[in-house]
Amino acid sequence: MQHHAYSEKERAMKKITICVFGVNGVGKSVLLEAVQDIHPDAIVVRGSTLLKEALSVASYEALESMSSCVKKKAIIDSIIALTEDTKSPITIVDTHLVVPIRKSHELTVEDMWDDGLLGCFQGFIYIQAHPSMVSERRQINGDRVLRALNSSSEVCSEDLRLNACRWDEICPKMQNKKVIVNDQSVFIGAMKISHFIRELQVSF
Repeated sequence: MQHHAYSEKERAMKKITICVFGVNGVGKSVLLEAVQDIHPDAIVVRGSTLLKEALSVASYEALESMSSCVKKKAIIDSIIALTEDTKSPITIVDTHLVVPIRKSHELTVEDMWDDGLLGCFQGFIYIQAHPSMVSERRQINGDRVLRALNSSSEVCSEDLRLNACRWDEICPKMQNKKVIVNDQSVFIGAMKISHFIRELQVSF
């Protein structure tokens, strides 16, 4: 069988889909906005937005009341449809590994990982940050009430720990993955993500 030798242009045009994990307030949105400045042809979507559209709900509270099995199937179906429909060579989905839900001082940890996601993405990125930085970001986002209510250093530390533990459990299954500590400038973090994207474009 004769193998096709891809030119650099052909490699750059091959579609890649990347999943970016991280707790609320870790800085994913700001980093990915900067990544879009570097890669104008990339599209960035929030996993929560995909879920709301797929399940016809308007609020995070409504999402929390639905079963994780329903949400996992909906997110996988939505990502597959998105990657089939888009003409963009780079698709980035911003989402969560686990979602800590606190009601009446009780903690429920909703696991949002499904092994079916392995077939949806060519690369996975996990964003980390110091709890104090996450706490500060949650407090300044006054339009997102749930974030502000869960902005204490203790809660942020627990959320980071829960997500980090889940990442450690599942990342051996991932062929292409990268951990980025978001403790420097937005530019540096975005360049790290951009470098990972370019590596994927060459390898696929």
